[in-house]
Amino acid sequence: MALPSPRGFRYFRRRLLRLMLRPRCDGSKQIRRLPDEKQAGRMSIEIFPADAERLNDIRQIFGMTGDPSWCKCQYFIDENWNQGADANDLALQTQVCTQEVPAGLVAYADGEPAGWVQVGPSTRYPRFKPRGHQAAHSIWALTCFVVRDGYRKRGVARELLRAAIGHARDAGAEFLRARPTDTAINAKNSAGLFTGVLSSFRAEGFEIVNRNHSMTLVQLRLAAEPT
Repeated sequence: MALPSPRGFRYFRRRLLRLMLRPRCDGSKQIRRLPDEKQAGRMSIEIFPADAERLNDIRQIFGMTGDPSWCKCQYFIDENWNQGADANDLALQTQVCTQEVPAGLVAYADGEPAGWVQVGPSTRYPRFKPRGHQAAHSIWALTCFVVRDGYRKRGVARELLRAAIGHARDAGAEFLRARPTDTAINAKNSAGLFTGVLSSFRAEGFEIVNRNHSMTLVQLRLAAEPT
């Protein structure tokens, strides 16, 4: 029997190490799963709440370069968010590992960490203050998307948005708000669209509350209106 080539040994070793170093939490609730459509050329996307078992996956999504690698989604949370990557990473670790309501949701594409969305009660985000918004426990905010390089423009952010809607509704939120960019006014590059794209929110039924040039406050009513 022919032995695998040295290149083959290296491949299987990398796969083994990746599986060993990426922990999973068997008890975590799956938020959303797309049907497996690999045969049709599409990725299978699964979305879970962020927890301690997924912290290293979140770090992998944020990467080693670019804004997410040092901001760690602290911009809307902490007035001192620009103290540096190490301080922000420690803050992220605390949020992911200790908050009863998850700090966000994590997307996997074909089993690989692919995307993150920060979503939760708006009282968590003192720097999320677009005109027309008032923080309240019953009002949730979706503040940031991060999609890993190699998975962008492949539907990951869209599925994270849909999962965030269901997650907020299940948690009893009355409204979900966000501040996406209207790309018809300002066609930013992907890094500048971390708060989302207006057309994606409109497609899910969000209504416009207020505008500040291209930045648009939108909301979706999750609870039935009182009769």
